[in-house]
Amino acid sequence: MIWRLPSNMVAEEIAKSGAHEKSFPIFNVKSEFLTLKIDKVRTPAANILKQEMLALGGDAVTPMSTILGEGQYVGVLLLGTRRQLNLLVQKLGEMPFFGLDGIKKDLEKFLQKEDLQTTLRNGKKLSFDKTLVMGILNLTPDSFYAQSRMDNAELLVRAEKMLAEGADILDLGAESTRPGAKLVSEDEEIKRLLPGLKALREVHKDVLISVDTYHPNTAQEALQSGADFINDVSGKDSVAMQKVVELYHTPWILTHNGAGGILEVTENLLQRAEKISLGKDKIILDPGIGFGKTAEENLDIIKNLKVLTEYGYPVLLGASRKSVIGAVLNLPPEERLEGTLAISAKAVEQGANIIRVHDVKENVRTIRMAEAIN
Repeated sequence: MIWRLPSNMVAEEIAKSGAHEKSFPIFNVKSEFLTLKIDKVRTPAANILKQEMLALGGDAVTPMSTILGEGQYVGVLLLGTRRQLNLLVQKLGEMPFFGLDGIKKDLEKFLQKEDLQTTLRNGKKLSFDKTLVMGILNLTPDSFYAQSRMDNAELLVRAEKMLAEGADILDLGAESTRPGAKLVSEDEEIKRLLPGLKALREVHKDVLISVDTYHPNTAQEALQSGADFINDVSGKDSVAMQKVVELYHTPWILTHNGAGGILEVTENLLQRAEKISLGKDKIILDPGIGFGKTAEENLDIIKNLKVLTEYGYPVLLGASRKSVIGAVLNLPPEERLEGTLAISAKAVEQGANIIRVHDVKENVRTIRMAEAIN
């Protein structure tokens, strides 16, 4: 009898095959099939990519007009195993023309398999051998989900509950980012944030704390008070914020803020990340569910998050109780838990490394079960 193995079973079956264990990595590379999309390829280069992939046993999808040399630029889909694509990189090294040298560099970066790690301020490495859960602590009077609002007096109690339920990171925010929310000055944000942050750090010396802010002064005050991450939802390249995170050697969460599906979001985040001199181990990418996007764009990102998670940066997804769930289920924030859990399970399947949630216990259980299945 013959079975067609789904992609997630291949490595497991190779390991069970009885072959020598030193051969496993070789077979895994040969078996992992990828479809890669390349935009704005010069027409002669597209024809070369097609020919070289066919010679290697793979293929490339190009417009019918390409063979006639019509048009200056086209899109190309490369179809092949990881081994074939690595061989293509070698071949392109002999062809520094028609922009193929740039395609070679991009392919090399994509194909490099790295163990994901984030280097913390103290030099310790945060690994992602499991999906981490980030609990939301809103020190605001106007967050979109009313039950997440709290003041500093409640903060420690809420934090203790989240940690007991399995939170790996606590995310403190002092300004609502919901559409139409009133802007908060840096002074007011700092006034709301610091007492609770300092109290939390005093009680929990080793707990990982993220601060949700796009204000450089707030970020600096928070880092001086013991924060471990800066969660910057601005969607902008901020020289001032970069100086702060570089000064404190802290990880920086970059969020996409604005319209776009998964391809636009991935391109934007990678371009921003590669301009920053911090290194991959200091940058975490967030596609920004809800931030200026339609429900259809949000669903596209969630469904196809693997497009972003393939690039060697840790990826955070924050969709907890957001409007995309309301749009699909026609429910208010208070009734969006089940929708959130469905997204968390999908995020695990798509390779998310951190999932930001309001309801820690329920999401931890869902995520651990999804990991076991995947």
